[in-house]
Amino acid sequence: MVNNPSHEELATILSQTLSNDNQLRSNAESRLGALPQEVPTFGIILAELITNESYDIALRQAASTNLRRYVLHHWSPFFASFVGFAPSVEIKCRIREIMSQTLGCATRKLRSTCALVISEIAHCDWPEEWPELVPMLIATINNPDKSDATRYFKDGALRVLCELVRNDLTEQQLIPIAKDLLPCLFSVISAPHDDSISDAAMKIRSISIFRQCLITLTLVKSSYPDLTSSITMELLPNWLHLFKLLLTTDAQALQAMVDRNELHLVQNLVGIKCEVMRTLDVILNGFYNSFRQAELLRNDSLSVFVELGFSTLNLFFPIYQKAVLALEESPAWMLADGGSTEQQEDPIFQSNTILRLPATVINFLKNVLSKPISKKLFLNSNSPTSPDNLSPTPALEILVGFIFQYGQITRDEEEGWKADENTFVIEYLDEDEDNAVQLGGTNRQAVVDLLETLIDVLGQPTVTAVMKHLPEMTNQASQMKSQGISHWWKLIESALTVIGNLSGEFQGEGSVHYNINEFVEREVLNLLTGGSQPLLQGRGFVFISQFTKHLTQDKLQQVMLYCSNLFASGDASNNADSDSGCTITTLCLIKALRNFARYSPSLLKPYSYAILDKLLRILPDAVDAISITVIETIHRVCEPVLDELEAEALYKLADCVLQHLSRNVSDHLLVDAVTDLFTMLSTSSSPLVMQALTQRVLPQLGKALTITEVESPKDHFVIKASSVAVIDGVFKGKLMPLSPGMFEAVAPGLFVTLASSEDPDLIQDCLNILTSVVRKGTDQLINWKSHIDQKSGIDHLVSSLAHVLDPQRAESAGLFVGDLILHLLRKSMDSIVGVLPDLLKTLASRLATARTATFSQSMILPFAYLLHQHADTVLDLLESFHVTGINGQQQLALQLVLSTWCENADTFQGYWNIRVSLEQITVKGDLIITDKNVHTIMTRARAKANPDQFQAIPLRAKILKILVGELQSQLSEQAKIGIGNDELEGLDDDDEDEDWEDDVVDLSSKSKREILQLSDMLGPSASYILTDDDDNDKDVEDEADLKEDPFYNLDLLKHLQDFIQHICQQDVEGFKQLSSQWLSAQELLVVQTIL
Repeated sequence: MVNNPSHEELATILSQTLSNDNQLRSNAESRLGALPQEVPTFGIILAELITNESYDIALRQAASTNLRRYVLHHWSPFFASFVGFAPSVEIKCRIREIMSQTLGCATRKLRSTCALVISEIAHCDWPEEWPELVPMLIATINNPDKSDATRYFKDGALRVLCELVRNDLTEQQLIPIAKDLLPCLFSVISAPHDDSISDAAMKIRSISIFRQCLITLTLVKSSYPDLTSSITMELLPNWLHLFKLLLTTDAQALQAMVDRNELHLVQNLVGIKCEVMRTLDVILNGFYNSFRQAELLRNDSLSVFVELGFSTLNLFFPIYQKAVLALEESPAWMLADGGSTEQQEDPIFQSNTILRLPATVINFLKNVLSKPISKKLFLNSNSPTSPDNLSPTPALEILVGFIFQYGQITRDEEEGWKADENTFVIEYLDEDEDNAVQLGGTNRQAVVDLLETLIDVLGQPTVTAVMKHLPEMTNQASQMKSQGISHWWKLIESALTVIGNLSGEFQGEGSVHYNINEFVEREVLNLLTGGSQPLLQGRGFVFISQFTKHLTQDKLQQVMLYCSNLFASGDASNNADSDSGCTITTLCLIKALRNFARYSPSLLKPYSYAILDKLLRILPDAVDAISITVIETIHRVCEPVLDELEAEALYKLADCVLQHLSRNVSDHLLVDAVTDLFTMLSTSSSPLVMQALTQRVLPQLGKALTITEVESPKDHFVIKASSVAVIDGVFKGKLMPLSPGMFEAVAPGLFVTLASSEDPDLIQDCLNILTSVVRKGTDQLINWKSHIDQKSGIDHLVSSLAHVLDPQRAESAGLFVGDLILHLLRKSMDSIVGVLPDLLKTLASRLATARTATFSQSMILPFAYLLHQHADTVLDLLESFHVTGINGQQQLALQLVLSTWCENADTFQGYWNIRVSLEQITVKGDLIITDKNVHTIMTRARAKANPDQFQAIPLRAKILKILVGELQSQLSEQAKIGIGNDELEGLDDDDEDEDWEDDVVDLSSKSKREILQLSDMLGPSASYILTDDDDNDKDVEDEADLKEDPFYNLDLLKHLQDFIQHICQQDVEGFKQLSSQWLSAQELLVVQTIL
């Protein structure tokens, strides 16, 4: 074949790509892939094939698909998938010209694909290279001709606009075209209905485009307030009136459509109403003032749309029930997928199905609650003299009914959960910190959010309406059951799920008041005995476990006994079809048991062994989310009886969990759950627990660290990483001192991993383990010897540090080296005194090439400690050698350490007092203010163009400034808690930091180890400030080895005051000269407050 194929030849190649012959199809596809670089006019030929009606639709469709691929791969570097061979400007113009005509293709699928091609080109070329596109589209839509050809063009134009507005229309581009575009869209929507699918699709797309334009306009309200107000005030009254008409539903006409099975007409209505409600939501959020000022919206006008929302939920619920909830086969099922085949193939209907309609209305109603009118709509005042005595209006009671109706699980969810229990766990049982579940179903989550907002905004009347509705709902479910309706139980299950998921809201401090006991005793307890609906039975157990505080002890003990017996007996998990060995009922029981352990651990204690045994029998077959749920439940069940667990149970638990972990080492969530479990176990004071950890858990994990790449080519790294994570948890959780044999069990594998690993995170975790060993069991490190080379633990530790501090290694690997060395110096300096000079030289050499302040701090920590206790020796050592920096220049090690420390002092947490006098050393001082940086927000670009310049000041001056800065911070902290004096006012009013956009350090996102370095030795106050309340007790125990350290009990404020007063008294004139020359006015004021 020639390199420049004719239309016929290219058509032949395209037809071959549709062949069932794999070889023929593959060859044709390869040929098509090569043509763009061989034939410059390839794109034009494809476009002309699309417009040539003499070819069949399948071939033209193939041409349009390949043209889109051509645009994405060859049109411009704008596209991420661009591979080169871009067409010339002339060829692009010709392709755009031809493709503009394809918008009128009579075949819907081809028209849709061509619109997509034009949209892709527009992403790149509009408006700079294709400015006429949008005016052409608007003119096409405004064409008053009623012919089919014009309708096709309108449909194609709207498809392009819909994509363009959603992805590429900026606020600057919208403003010039808004006054032409929006009336054009209005004319499409307000045109009389003709009941066709294409007409509905055009209306839905027009509403969607209008909504996207409004979203864009919200971004420019502050920049163009007059223009935005003008556009919205001119348009909103008419649009809102139109929306009112579109939301109004003729109940009889709707029922007639259903009776005649004209479901495509129902889907047309559903699609339009979905988009209208979404658009009203945008107006309510972004243009509420315009909404109120519009002519149609006065006083209670918003209530009109609330009523229309209620009407929509009410009229469409019978259809929703048949299409989405019922198991009995019905023609209405097609509505759940978007209606007729033509509608199902159109994305605009796929996103606007009967399944999605309730959430659009509910989200709008939830936003109404943020407006003042909500209380008028939903609250009655029972007493004119007591405005707080409120009750729910009928509207609120109706809304609560909708919550339970649309909170029911769908048929697809039910079938999906039965097929895959992991999906059930993820969508139904996974909790966040507030014991709430992010429910998988769109409508279930929407109604939970609505009820939560109702409780927040309206308070007690909402709960009153809920409790009033519960008996009505159960009666309705009973009637449905007696009528043989198979999904009768979903209504009760919905109430249990929605209310249970908000148990935290109900039971919080100062929360609403309610009485759940009657509902539990009358309805929920009867569900526990089982029946034909396992999900309802399981949901009953979960519900009761969420409200343990509100039930009597007798009732709870009765439920607990039945729950544990049912779970342990295996009756709830006898399901041959379950791959995981867990039925939905079993999973609900596990969730309930976890809640009982959390809220009423004393209830669970008598049954702990039986429950634990069953959980361990379930675990081997559990997969994915189920296995994590089982591990977390084991954790909860063991915690209340931690010190009472017997050896047999502990060994079985250890073996079972570790075997399961070994089969799933790549699941990081499972690794986290196992780590948390063993960390909890390690906090026990029971000798049996320690024995199980030392003799069973740690040896297996230590052995896993010695696995080589040859033994496990694919998983050797994740095996080591998961093992190190669990070991780290055990050593962190163990209180002082370490139990005998703990370090010995993991030492060989730990040092092998440190010596061979290149992964920074793995190295960090290994160093964390060694730090715990040094702090809690230094003797084990000193006394351990390798069976291979007979080297001691200290020798291996020093070798590992040298490996980590290699300049070729990432800094992130050694972030905590300083912390480790610091504790080694504190606990056992004698053991490393022989290698200490070489170690300090290594630290100084690595500090010379450090690039980050965090890593520099880690390198400086050991020097800071030693300078305080052995200043002369350390200073002599640092003055005895030079180091080479990143730029290749050498400098005295002493100058490097002190200057780096001072220059990065602002990023350190705590500063040491260094009593040295080396005037020849100068360091970076304050910023030099110039015309280029004064009153200027310094972005990275500006900083690069105009780099900041700093003073060069003597080291003694820099140290004094650091100490005064820390003193100011301490005095300000004292003042905040009422201990300061009037002279302190204004000392901490430095607002310069507000001008910086970059390099802001968010301490809330830092780990405790990153924050606590020097300051963890400066006294208990520093630790307290930086410690979460929930972890106070654990941290106090974890820092037990620091309590006797003199730095731990140092009163930093008093120490700084005494020190500055002392150096001033020693040389008043010298101090005065140093202060006046180098301290700022604010710093001088701080000094004056203590002298």
